Amino acid sequence: DDIPDINAPPFRQFGSAQFTKFQQLQVDLNGILAAFNEIEDGLNTCYLLGQKLPESEQSVRLLWNKWKDTDILKDTRVNETLARLTKRIKDLEEIEISDDRDTLGNIATDPNSQTEAIYTAWTRLGELSNPLWPSETEEFDIEKRIQERLKSKFEEVGDAREGELLTKLAKIGLEREIVFKKANIGRFRKTIEQNYAQDKILGDITSFISTEINNTKKLVELEAIENLTNKLADFVSQEDWQTDKFRKDLFWAESDVYQSYASVSINNFEATVETWLKEVEGYKIVKDPRDGYQWKDKITEITRLIENELRRKQGSASKQNLVSTITGITKLFEKALGGKQTSSAEQSVEKLKQEYDKLTESVQEINAMLALEAIENNKDKIDANTCNKFWETLLNHETVVRSIIKPEYCKHLELLEGKVQRLVFTTTTVLSADFKPVNVSRLQSMTEKEPLLSAIFKFIQGSAESLLGGVINKLPLSQLGELFNKTVEVAGWEKIRQAVKNNETEWLNFFHTINLNKTKNVGWPKYIVSKKDPSLILRFIPADSDNPEPFYMATHEITNAQYRVFLENNGARSRTNRSGWSWFVSQSNKDLIVSQSKDIPPCAIKWDASQKTFTVAQEDADIPVTYVTYNGAQSYAESIGALLPTVSQHKYACKAGNNIIPPWANQSEISSYAHVRAGLWQNAAAEYNSKVGTADEIPPPPIGAV
Repeated sequence: DDIPDINAPPFRQFGSAQFTKFQQLQVDLNGILAAFNEIEDGLNTCYLLGQKLPESEQSVRLLWNKWKDTDILKDTRVNETLARLTKRIKDLEEIEISDDRDTLGNIATDPNSQTEAIYTAWTRLGELSNPLWPSETEEFDIEKRIQERLKSKFEEVGDAREGELLTKLAKIGLEREIVFKKANIGRFRKTIEQNYAQDKILGDITSFISTEINNTKKLVELEAIENLTNKLADFVSQEDWQTDKFRKDLFWAESDVYQSYASVSINNFEATVETWLKEVEGYKIVKDPRDGYQWKDKITEITRLIENELRRKQGSASKQNLVSTITGITKLFEKALGGKQTSSAEQSVEKLKQEYDKLTESVQEINAMLALEAIENNKDKIDANTCNKFWETLLNHETVVRSIIKPEYCKHLELLEGKVQRLVFTTTTVLSADFKPVNVSRLQSMTEKEPLLSAIFKFIQGSAESLLGGVINKLPLSQLGELFNKTVEVAGWEKIRQAVKNNETEWLNFFHTINLNKTKNVGWPKYIVSKKDPSLILRFIPADSDNPEPFYMATHEITNAQYRVFLENNGARSRTNRSGWSWFVSQSNKDLIVSQSKDIPPCAIKWDASQKTFTVAQEDADIPVTYVTYNGAQSYAESIGALLPTVSQHKYACKAGNNIIPPWANQSEISSYAHVRAGLWQNAAAEYNSKVGTADEIPPPPIGAV
């Protein structure tokens, strides 16, 4: 309660101490306020904790460390006032020591983060290593977002500090992008290295990148390298490259990039990569449409057809494989052309040679096509259209060759050249001089002169009520011969081959048989016709156990009209003018027909002395000629190049083996119309007629005189 003496020494000492303390507090407070104002200004203008502030040239950290432990800051009232600033500094301190990329990235991209926190986190990210920031695409995306935020914030700072910050942002941003580019290039290089598949250029590129990535400082150069290595990495990552869907061996051996390659350098890196990428695509394996064709088999088949035909014509030939030895077939042609050939044979050989020349050119083109590898570079050269074109070419060659080369079952026939081709006998066949083939089945399909054709067809088949009612004999022989010529007109051997293959009756029935196992009977036309008398048609009689050799026999007996033509054409004359007699002799005075007036029925051929010619009544024209002597029959046969049938031939033809061959299935009375007047024939005919209708086996009647 006592009032102290202010002048007392203790009081004066206490007062002095308190005043000194107060003064210090005042100084401290002023210093703290000044420092914290500078710190706050520094933070607001994005000075890092370690950067010197412009006023005091001390860093935020130094100022903070100087004042953070002073007593005044321990005062609750002061501490609360500076709490926000204190937190900002402590947050920055935590950011400065953080190594967590995700945490730093989150702070830098958090919309609520202070500018200095964003800046400090961004700066700290740049200080990280192993790997450097940013090294991944996701990190680079975060980096770009941070830079965008900082740019926006820095533009609000103003004054010189704004320009300083933006300049630094651009500089560091460029450095960060270079870091990212190098990281990308490194990843791409690793991918290339892992999948280069022993490709030398790729191997050299990986080595070049490892060195060049450390030497290159310019972003534009790194971008170029990154772009190229990215392309390479994408390519070698493809399954096709990794699973050998490329002909790498061909690429390394043939491509231009490898032919001109020496080494990779900064000067040729881009050109090397681009050329490599472009050319390697050409060696990608493609689906090969050529596999769907039997090229070798077809070429071999065609050339073998040619070779076999020449062997047949010449008798022998080289056994060289014509597919592999082109000159072999040429020698065969030369050999064949040098031999004796008929005109038709020579023409066919010449055609074969010409076609083989064309085939050789085609085969060379096809072989060149087949030699191409099934890769992208050759895709257009081996595509389906190309294969189809070449295959059609081969098929056309085959068609032409087959049209020139006759089938084996046509061995007795040849094609006669002219305005149209028609079949004739080969010159080696004895029939060729006097007979020619006729295609009876074709008469059914020919349209001109239909009544006549129908009658001829029925006549040949033996189904006419009369032999022909004189129709054939009324037609000039030249016209009849031309008519039969038309039945064997054909475009070529291939036409016959296809017709037989397709079971076309028109040509299938032209042959007696096409069975090559029946060596004696195969290849013979079923019907032939006399060149001198086209009204005379003969049927093929096959060989079998009862008939050692095949032969042809006339389908009908020789008619009065046919024999009259023979008499006229061979200078025959009448030996007598007696009424009712038909006694005709040859120029050598040998009897041909001897018929007296008492003979019944009389001979239908008469001599007209006034006209000095032989005549036959219309109603008797198609009736078989009678009273012919043996010499008369033999002379007639010789005149047309035929022979009289032997007894065994005549008997066999009548029986026709186990199968009756038309027209001999038709019965006729032959007792009055025997081939010759010999008693043996008359007796045979009488014996036959006596057995008609009995239980005994009766053979068909013997019709046909030659």
